[in-house]
Parts: sequence; structure tokens; C-alpha cells
Amino acid sequence: MTELDTLELAPDVADSLPDWSDVVAHLASPRLPRVVDVLRAAEALGRPAVQPRCGVGGHEPMRHLLRELEAAAPDILSVTIDSHTRLRKFRAARDVLLRDPAELNGYPLVTHGWRRGRQLVETVGVPLEVRHGSPDPRELFAVSLASGITSFEGGGIGYNLPYSKDVPLSRSLRAWQRVDAVCGTLARSGVVVDRELFGTLTAVLVPPSVSLAMTLLEGAAAVAEGVRCLSISYPQSGEIHQDIAALRATRTLARRYLGPDVEVYPVLHEFMGVFPTTPEFAGGLILLGGLTARLGGATKVITKTVQEAQGIPDAAANASGLRTAALGASELLDFVRVDEDRVAEEQHWIEREVAELVEPVLAADVLFEGIERAFRDGRLDIPFSASIHARSEIVPRRDAHGSIRYGSSGNLPFSGPVLRRQAALLREAEGTPPRSRMAAVHDDIHHFLAKERALFLPGATPSERRRPPLPDPSRTSFSLPPIEVPMSSSASGSSAPVPAGLPDPEAGARVVADDRAHLFHSWAAQGAVNPMPVAGGEGRYFWDYEGRRYLDFSSQFINLNIGHAHPKVVAAIKDQADRICMIASTFANDRRGEAARLIAEIAPGDLNRVFFTNGGAEANEHAVRMARIHTGRPKVLSAYRSYHGGTATAISLTGDPRRWANENSGSASGNVAHFFGPYLYRSHFHATTEAEECERALAHLEQVITFEGPSTIAAIVLETVVGTAGILVPPPGYLAGVRELCDRYGILYIADEVMSGFGRTGAWFAVDHWGVTPDLITFAKGVNSGYVPLGGVILSDAVHDTFRDVAYPGGLTYSGHPLACAAAVGTITAMREEGVNENAARVGAEIIGPGLREIADRHPSVGEVRGLGVFWAVELVRDRETREMLVPYAAGGELARPVDEVVAACKEGGMWPVYNYNRIHVVPPCTITDDEAREGLAILDQALYAADKYVG
Repeated sequence: MTELDTLELAPDVADSLPDWSDVVAHLASPRLPRVVDVLRAAEALGRPAVQPRCGVGGHEPMRHLLRELEAAAPDILSVTIDSHTRLRKFRAARDVLLRDPAELNGYPLVTHGWRRGRQLVETVGVPLEVRHGSPDPRELFAVSLASGITSFEGGGIGYNLPYSKDVPLSRSLRAWQRVDAVCGTLARSGVVVDRELFGTLTAVLVPPSVSLAMTLLEGAAAVAEGVRCLSISYPQSGEIHQDIAALRATRTLARRYLGPDVEVYPVLHEFMGVFPTTPEFAGGLILLGGLTARLGGATKVITKTVQEAQGIPDAAANASGLRTAALGASELLDFVRVDEDRVAEEQHWIEREVAELVEPVLAADVLFEGIERAFRDGRLDIPFSASIHARSEIVPRRDAHGSIRYGSSGNLPFSGPVLRRQAALLREAEGTPPRSRMAAVHDDIHHFLAKERALFLPGATPSERRRPPLPDPSRTSFSLPPIEVPMSSSASGSSAPVPAGLPDPEAGARVVADDRAHLFHSWAAQGAVNPMPVAGGEGRYFWDYEGRRYLDFSSQFINLNIGHAHPKVVAAIKDQADRICMIASTFANDRRGEAARLIAEIAPGDLNRVFFTNGGAEANEHAVRMARIHTGRPKVLSAYRSYHGGTATAISLTGDPRRWANENSGSASGNVAHFFGPYLYRSHFHATTEAEECERALAHLEQVITFEGPSTIAAIVLETVVGTAGILVPPPGYLAGVRELCDRYGILYIADEVMSGFGRTGAWFAVDHWGVTPDLITFAKGVNSGYVPLGGVILSDAVHDTFRDVAYPGGLTYSGHPLACAAAVGTITAMREEGVNENAARVGAEIIGPGLREIADRHPSVGEVRGLGVFWAVELVRDRETREMLVPYAAGGELARPVDEVVAACKEGGMWPVYNYNRIHVVPPCTITDDEAREGLAILDQALYAADKYVG
């Protein structure tokens, strides 16, 4: 058995690796650049090494990025790993890599393999470190070693509690124990692999003693396995005295708890909280990080960029951040002095707090058991963690100087003197009148945005610059313990925080009165409208004026993909509103151009141009107009069981009953013919398998093309996944067949992705699942979750070229509205940063799909469940054998009562569904958590008993 065997790797990964002797020989090669050599040199020079964060999916793009960054003179370079690999979902990483590497938010090293890993190492002359966030990194570690990567970040605590919700802590600790044991074996043979411990944790207001306690406990576990080189990273708070004190305390505490025989290198991780948006202020914070690292005696600084607030930075921004941090860490700023007495006092108290946290745990007979018990008891804790292993009872706050303190320390075992000092320091920070706890923590999280606003607010008066207004505290995205927060029971009996001032039924009555007196509602008989007044929303929930909270399983009009009041999107809109709210589309605008670029980047094939509209119906109108002009043909084909919008052409394209009244009134346009798409459960073609359904549906479509006249048809408009008309997922091969028919007859393929785009199916666009490139894609809804109305058409180069010298005869006053485009930029950026598409795909595959199938087994009223991502339908029947619909097609009134009862039961249970005829659609925001998905499914499960009584 070799050391790699002790890792107990997945068989396919283990089989792909070289022999252990080859790995050791490669790591021992004198030509291999090593991180430990850089760290030792930095110590000797008294200058922190600088290292950026970077990672892209494709192999050659990653090599190119490393070369670009090497030109900025880093000391170490990173290979940041994608989220699929982080969770050991190597097959998913491979599938995305094959489909579109740009969709990956990092480099899938396990998928690329160790040979390509060695190519990365050979690409540049500086050593590489792997940064990843995996609670169980065994395969990634093995491939990293085989690649010749000589520094591996993480640990069983720091890469579990901040990064995963329910991965057992014991599993993480033991997986990392195996990693450390291999590093120990290598150290005994003279090969030093640096193990960097991730003290940044959740990166939001982490008190220094919490960060250091976690890394020291991980360090103790690593030393026990023979590790002899540890980098201990600490997250910059931004208050220079506290940060210097924490870095200096790192060395003292490491000697005390890890022993004298271990090389320990303090690392400053530059500020990871809410980052400034202006390049000047962001650059200043980066410079401060470099200076802090030098004054604190850090061996290395992990750098940031001026594009942090906008999302994943480009190479130029990364290089600029490197140079700025290096400048701050250089002797050029040696004239800067700090209050050394204040630093010394801060260091003393940090060391005391850490001692009170770690010494009871280190006294345990078995360290891992002591760690697990301490987390269960709350004697160890991490703020703002979603993990089941953390109580998250710590409420951190900033004091008057900006240092991070404990507003509440939960059950941490702090002594009286420590607690009294914390309370005294925070009393000095309170304003008059005192803020609520939530407002205060919100302000502290946005600490640097406030400072930035004070300096760079355009047109601000001096008083505004001194005391800048902050965003509304109710728009925060973090959770707090239920302290000083009004509570109200939801209909389901669960409790959830609601805004201060609720319940307020009188206010709700006024809202409804104004609505009924003056508002004309869509798709409704006006006399029957009785809307519920909504007071607010956050994340996956909204609440009424009675204080009742609802889990939003509708995403409103299946458009709120990123959830309610996402702080990054709200901030993007506010930032744009501060600069300019409206500028005509004849001008160039930064957010308009950026939104178009981001959309083009994620679109398939050569769809490189974007025409903005106000919504999905207008997008389909213009796509059809473009197709007719491009081809010179008048006719368009679309499917029955479809919906394309309420405007004249869009409603004509629609293939469900909403079209009928418009045709009767003369509101619809002409030159549209319909065909049947695939729908195996109710097959028009009497098919019994997906393959039969696909083949017969394509034959039917070609027959319609033939009888309508191919030379008269401009386009086929198709919802990639049919939305409100059934959530019908096409069978394998169908979309490719449509593409082939379009090519054969010179017809344009228009993919309506208004509902299915931007994460709803677990991909940027639903066509990505089948590798098909349309000629035009229409979008809206999820592009910015409707925070400001926006839609559009993505054009292929060929269609665009039709209008290169001929004017396009169409336009809209609000095309590319700056606020809407800013919301789109904020949305796409947040989705990339937070892995929203990956979350939707995973929750659909692991929670919603299996959960709905279990529900179907229990309820005879469920005929079929179908979907993908967070886009699912539950089709209800009176008889499973005959498949008689529970509610007849297009029925209303008394005939619709069975489904109405299910919907009412869902709402009574605290979940807001969306439904259509005999179907309940399960379409929560793409950001939904596992527990929230289970909560909604449990409510639906109970509600379906109302349908079961109509069976038989």
C-alpha cells in the first residue's frame, strides 16, 4: 500500500494517478518551484510575498491567465478550483467542461488530470497553490501532488462550516487528517508541502480570536500527523491596529500551541467582505492590505482587485491588484507609523481570547472529538454560517475604531474580563439614538461602502460626506439569531423574522383599497380580483401585512430566479441610480454595454449581439420581425402548448387558451401556424418511448413545414422547455432535429428562453443541456429577476449582418434602460460568484426531483412529475390508468375546484405555489437551499391529500 492508497480515493481517480514513487520524485525535483522556498525567502527579506486568486475552467485559458499574471511579478500563483470539484462532483465538472468551460467558476483539476496539472506548473516560473473550499479534498489533493503543486489550502473546520451545510464535521476532519498524514510522510522524506489553513472562514465580520482559534486547532491536528510547514491565513478586518495585532499574535500562539519544530508563516487575506465599488477606494483598501501585511510581519498576502464588487475579475484587474498590494508591502511606505501601545494591548487580548477558546478543546483525549463536542455545545462557533454544525450565535460588531468585536458571544467560554471589555468597547460605538441590532450589524458589514460613499458620493455636501446615508437595513442577505427582532407566526406555525411594524392590517387594507379603486389587472375579470397585499420579501420568502410569511415556490411569475431583495442586485441598481437613471439607447452607457457583453459571453455559439426590450413578449415580437426581414418570408411556426407573451405577434405564437380571446377580438396578428411538440405523457403521436416521441414529433413538424410551404416560413419559435403550458422537457435529440430541419429549409430557429433562461434549468440557457445553437434567443425574467423590467434578443452574427448596412425598423424608448441593465450586471455577476446555476442544478437533481417522485408514490392524484433544475411540474389526474385530467383543459370556476383546494392548502401551509389547469408547478428561486426546498415539498405533500379525494 502506498500513501495515495491511504487516501481511499474514488477508483477512477486512483487508477489515473502515477505511481507514488513518481509523485515523490517529481516533488523532489530541483527544477520544481516550491512554495516553501518562496515563504522562506520572504521571511529572510522581511517583505511579504504576494499572491492573487485566479481560476478558469478551460486548460489553455488557465495557462494563458497564469502567463498574464506572471507578468505582474507575483511570488506565488493560485489555481482556484471550481465548485463541482469542491463537492467531489467530478462527473458534473466533466459535463460542464465538455459543454462550455466558461460556465465553470474555477479550474477542474481532477477532471483535467495530473498531466495537465504538470503543464500548469511548467507554464510559469513561480510555484502554484491550490485554493478550493472542499470539505473532503482527497482526490483533489492527490491530483495536486501528482501535478507538482506544493501548497494546498484548507482544513477540516475552515473548509466545512463556511462552505457546506450538512457535510458531517467528523467526515471532514478525518478526510483532512489523511491529507495531513501524507504531507507528514513527505516531510519525513525531505519533501515539504505547505499546508495553508483558511482562517477567513465566512469572511463576514470574523473576530480575530475566532479565526485564529480555528486555524490553531487545525494546525494542531496537522502537526500530530507530521506536517512541518503551515501557513496560517487571517482575514483583514480593515482596522490596521487590530489586523497587525492578529498577525503578530499568530506567531506567538503558534509557538505556544504547535511547538518550535514547525515552520509557521502568517498570511494576510485581503478584505473579503462587501468591497468598495469605485476603483480609487478599492485600490486604497488593497494598498492598506499590503501595508498591514508588512507592519504585521505577515509572510504572504493574498491580494484582491478593484473589480471585486463587480464579480470575477479579469487578468488586468488581477495584475493591478498584485502591483498595488506589493507597493503597500514594500519599503516605500516604511515611514508609516501606528500606535504600538494600542497594537500591543490588542495583541494581548487576542491571545487571551484564543487561549480561552482553544485550551479546553486541546485538553480533550481525542482532539477531533473535542472539536466536535465544542461545536455542539457552542463553545466553538462561527458567525453567519449555514452549517448544521455551527450555532451561529456570535453576533460580531465593529467598535468606534472599526475593530471587530463580539456584540454577542453566544456560548463561547469567555471569562468575565473579556466580556466586560467587549461590551465597553461597543458602548463607545453606539450612536444616539441607538440602532437596532440588525441595523447595526448591517452597517458594520457595509463598513467600507459607507466610507467610500463619504469620500466619493457625487455632488454630496460636506455633511453628507461625513455621515453618508446607508442602504436600507431590511435589505440585508445575512441571517441573525432571533435577538431583538420582531417575530410572527406564519400560517404553517413556523416562526420567521418580519420587518418592524408588522402586523399592520390597516396598512394592508389601504394598499388593497388603492389597488381595487384604480388598478386594472392582467388576465383577470376585474370584479373577481382580490389581491393579497405584500409588505416585503427577502431571499426565498415574502410576507403580508398580517406578518404571515410565505415560502415563494412560484418565483412570482417564474422570474425571481435570484430571490427577493438580493443585496448585490439592489446595490447595483442604487449605484446606477446615483450616477444616471436614464439615457437614450442612441448613447453608449457602461452598464448597458456590460450587460450585453455578459449576456453574449454566456450565450452559445456565435450569438454575440443583444437587442434589449422591456420584457419577454416584446423580445419575441422583435425576434420574429428580425427573422422575417432576414429571410424575406412572412410565416412563423410555433407549438401548441406554449406561451410567448401577450402582445399581438407573441399571443399569436402562443399555443394555449390565452390566445383564443385575442383572436376572437382581432387583437392577434396573422401568418402563424401551429404544430404539436413532444409530450410523451399525453402523446399526440401514440408513442410509448422518448425515442418514438422524438422521431414522430420531428416527422410531424417536417410535414407541417411541407404543407405550409418551406419558402414561406421565416422562423420556428420554440420554448426550449415549455413553461406555463406544462414544463415539458424535450426528449433527447428533438432540439437537434429542429435545428437540422431549420438548416435544411433555410428557416431561422428562435429559442424562447424567457422563462427557461438564466439558471432556471440549472444552466445559463436551457439549450445548453442539448448543445444546440439557435439563430436567435429571446430572454427576460431571470436576466435580472424583474427587479427592473428587461428582456431582449440575442442575435447570431448572420442575423446581425443583415442590418449592418440596412436600418432595423424597430426600437423602444426604454431599450437597454440603465437601471435594468445595472440589475442584469448585478444578477449575472452574483450568479457567477455564488454558483447559482450549479445550486439550481444540484437542488433539482438531489432534492426536488427525488422528493417529487416520492410524493407521487404516496398520492394517487399524481400522474407524472417532470422537470430539471428548479423547473418542475406535478400533473394531477383523476385516474392514473386513463390519465384523465383532474381539471379539464381550460376549465375554471367549479370545475377547477380540485386544484383550487390544493393551492389553498399550500398557501395555508405557508408556501405560495404557481398552478395552471391540472398542474402544480414547483419553481422556487434558483438560490433556494436544501432545507427550504424540503420545507416546500413537505407542504405540497400534505396539500395533495385535497386532490386525492377526487381520484376514482
